[in-house]
Amino acid sequence: MNEVKITMTSGVPCVSSLQVAEDFGKKHKHVLEAIENIRAENSAVTPMFIESTYQAGTGKNYKCYDITRDGFSLLVMGFTGKEALDWKLRYIEAFNKMEQHINLQYTYMQQLDAQARADRAAAMRMNAENRRMKMLLDHPEMQKLSPESLTTLGVKRIEETLGKDMSDKLPLTEQTYSATEVGKLLGGISSAKIGRMANEHGLKTEEYGITVLDKSPYSAKQVPSFRYNRKGVEKLAELFGVKVSA
Repeated sequence: MNEVKITMTSGVPCVSSLQVAEDFGKKHKHVLEAIENIRAENSAVTPMFIESTYQAGTGKNYKCYDITRDGFSLLVMGFTGKEALDWKLRYIEAFNKMEQHINLQYTYMQQLDAQARADRAAAMRMNAENRRMKMLLDHPEMQKLSPESLTTLGVKRIEETLGKDMSDKLPLTEQTYSATEVGKLLGGISSAKIGRMANEHGLKTEEYGITVLDKSPYSAKQVPSFRYNRKGVEKLAELFGVKVSA
């Protein structure tokens, strides 16, 4: 038996009407007729059968269709016999494998995106801390210290040496909150409800926070997790009709 070939058409797994005709022992013109009858009965199925063309040995182009999984199910519903059943099962298996492959790729891309966001957030924090340290070291009192002394001091120790808190004069990184932390700030709303509300209103963007990689509670793997900034917290409070706890 020939291998079932699943291709991508406009980002959707499909099979060609030519292949279906060959595998199920049908004339291609009869498969085309069956598809067009289905399309004529209900316009909702139109996206399941994507018009295309193929080139015959004569060099002339003819019509064919790229058929989605749902379209395939509708088309072969009336195909009967043991051999037809065998082919149906093989096509289902092929579609399943392709969809699993797509899902794995999508998950991998999500993880890469989350890692990139986390790396960018870490770089921003590091840059802010470097600027903070530079401003502290530029202070006249720090110029009196030897390089050896400076290497033993962190930001907090430098501030203690200066005898003052310079936080209001230095760049700070933005505080973010997990869905659980946001729920507590909003008076005990569950993290699941926070997530659903954020998804419904498109809040998981850079305007309202960042995506980071956190350890999954169900495994040792790291998974993408969205952390909300203050603007995100306040927007969620507005949507839930509650006040933000101090």
